[in-house]
Amino acid sequence: MNTRAILSRGIAAVAVAALAVTTALAGATPAVADHQPGREFPVHVELVGAVVPGGQVTATFEVEHAAVPGATARDSTFVLAVAVDQPGYLAYSSSTCPSWQGVFVGDTCLIPDLDALGTDASFEVTYNVVVPTVLQPRLYYFGEVTGEVVQGFVSDPDGQIAVPIPEAERGSDAAPAVLDVQVFDIGVNVEPDYGFPGGPQATATITVEHTGELPPFVAVELDLGITWSPLLTLVEDPATVTPCVGGLVAGVCTLAGMLDEDIPPGGVTITLNFAIPETDTGVGWVEAEGLGGQYQPPPPPVIGFAAVDAGAGDIVLAADPGWEDLPPEWLDSDSDSMLIDDALVILDVELDRDMSWPGGPAVTATVHVTQMPRPDFEFGDIWDDLTVGFVLTWPDFLTAAGPPAECTELDGDVCLLELEPGVTLDVVFPFESPSAGVGTGDIAAEAERLIDGPINDGTALPTEWVVPDAEPFTVQDASVTVDLVLDRAEGYAGGKQLTATTTVTHVAATPVEDAADGAFPDLTAELRFDWPGFLTMTTDSGCDSFDVVSRVCVVDGLDAVGASVVITMTFAMPGVSTPAAPATEVPPRTGDVIVDGVKLSFTPPSPAPVPGGPPPPAASDDPISLPTAWLGGDREPFTVYQPAVRVSPGIAKPGDAVAVFVKYLPPGEQLELSWQMVHPPTAVPVAGVFRVDAGATVDRWPILILRNENPGQRVLVVHSVNGLFGDIRALIPLLVVPRTAMAPDFIGRGG
Repeated sequence: MNTRAILSRGIAAVAVAALAVTTALAGATPAVADHQPGREFPVHVELVGAVVPGGQVTATFEVEHAAVPGATARDSTFVLAVAVDQPGYLAYSSSTCPSWQGVFVGDTCLIPDLDALGTDASFEVTYNVVVPTVLQPRLYYFGEVTGEVVQGFVSDPDGQIAVPIPEAERGSDAAPAVLDVQVFDIGVNVEPDYGFPGGPQATATITVEHTGELPPFVAVELDLGITWSPLLTLVEDPATVTPCVGGLVAGVCTLAGMLDEDIPPGGVTITLNFAIPETDTGVGWVEAEGLGGQYQPPPPPVIGFAAVDAGAGDIVLAADPGWEDLPPEWLDSDSDSMLIDDALVILDVELDRDMSWPGGPAVTATVHVTQMPRPDFEFGDIWDDLTVGFVLTWPDFLTAAGPPAECTELDGDVCLLELEPGVTLDVVFPFESPSAGVGTGDIAAEAERLIDGPINDGTALPTEWVVPDAEPFTVQDASVTVDLVLDRAEGYAGGKQLTATTTVTHVAATPVEDAADGAFPDLTAELRFDWPGFLTMTTDSGCDSFDVVSRVCVVDGLDAVGASVVITMTFAMPGVSTPAAPATEVPPRTGDVIVDGVKLSFTPPSPAPVPGGPPPPAASDDPISLPTAWLGGDREPFTVYQPAVRVSPGIAKPGDAVAVFVKYLPPGEQLELSWQMVHPPTAVPVAGVFRVDAGATVDRWPILILRNENPGQRVLVVHSVNGLFGDIRALIPLLVVPRTAMAPDFIGRGG
């Protein structure tokens, strides 16, 4: 390794850096300027991440071989050299650069594949942000990451050959990398924490301290933006606020002399006094925000070969460089607030539940009584000997289970309680389970007296200084109606399915103005269905769950008054069957489709949290049962018919007419008749239109046995054109005999 060459290069780099510092501090144009349109090799640099000591940032370098006028394609071995530079507080960590020139990683990146016009490439360099350990010139804090095209290279058998690129074609770019160091800490403190309308003024103290070392600046001024709540009114004339230069100007305080050695122990303090509003209440806040400022850097260094007392190559200081802007990132911000209200004693009513029902769980009311730690304006100290007397009222449908046990003294219905500043006392009022009354009403706590001093020998204070409270409580009932509707009351064997629709509706047994007033959270109904054995359920919808064994349907979504759920079930009709001998027909079958309410329940939500109190218990997942009597039921009868057909007489000759008798038919239904031949087994339609009279279920028609019909047995089949029942066959076939047959032949040979 050529150590002398490396050392020479390092010394040269230091000299160049010193000259760069001189140029930058003198306000000259940076050596690396932004790339301009029209260059053959433009460069773009972007920095991502906060430049915070101990952090990391990533710089992205984008390079393009632009197809600009005069640009040409390069040799296929062409590589482009891009010089990378960064301030001293960014330490190289890693990169995606294809290769670095020489041994100086992070210095010059060699980029291939840019020979063709219109091609581009990019690489990233990640830096660690190091904590400054020594004071540095200005550029140590106000640096930038730069990328600059310096030249190209092509390869030949003897190695790489440098390809000069005219300066006009070399792109360059820079990304600012101002070091974000917290140099100044700003604190705001507002006293007192509480105030009364019309009470004593509040004081805001704003303190500015150093939290980090400054660069070797000559002078520093800070700009603070100071704002406050509309509830507060500044007492001082803004022009007289000290130590602000010129006072508080448009909400901005300028602090001069902010070098380390100028700031007193504890920091620079600004004190502002504010008047409290006469009637308004709320939060009064004061905020101080670091807006930035100005600094005067040290005179720029120059190479002073002829300076007095300076050796050759020594750095000496030149003239005053003037003022420049200070980064806002170097300043903190802070705020503080006070609570302004007219409460000296606060009554807070908490209920362990907000609703019940007749026979349901009882409610317990707890009154949290708090004396706010606020001053007695007449004497200037904290109230420390107060007694409040309050009354709890409740609606008529509730009955107290007994007097509270926590009162210091009971005077009739007045609970007297001795207080302590800043301490919350609880008084518990139990109630009996609701009996019959329903409604919504407030359980309210209101002051009847406020005493400064002993209960029986104190000074009465205005009860307006006690904040009352109330919580609504509801005793409600409900009615969940069940309405079963069948799409028809009669069906036929082998015919169309029956559809049963059940509508379940939450109605208020006691009228309410708002549906939300009668709501039961997660109200769930369980309904048991039943139907005659001759029906077969085929489908169900509308149930959240349905148990085919118990036939129990569970539905929810009934929380609010007026909520409704529709359950639809379909049932298949029994098939056509043969009557059991000696019967000649299947008689009508009647049974009820039934829906019964078996269980009604809801899941109450968890109690609302009390401000400043312990978290409420978690809501139970176990539902609470409501009276089953609130849940209705319904039933509807249904009858199934199987049509019957009979032919008379049972023996006929061609040319004769037979009578067809039918019963249990759908009124008005159109029928098709046919003969089912026994030998051979063929179907022969019967000509004619056969329709049951409207309103009739029985009928008869004559049928002619045609002269050309063959003798033999046949069975009459009745078919419903609209599919209202399955095909019905006559139980006794018709025997057609030859026309020449005589009566004895009808009964046999006889021996």
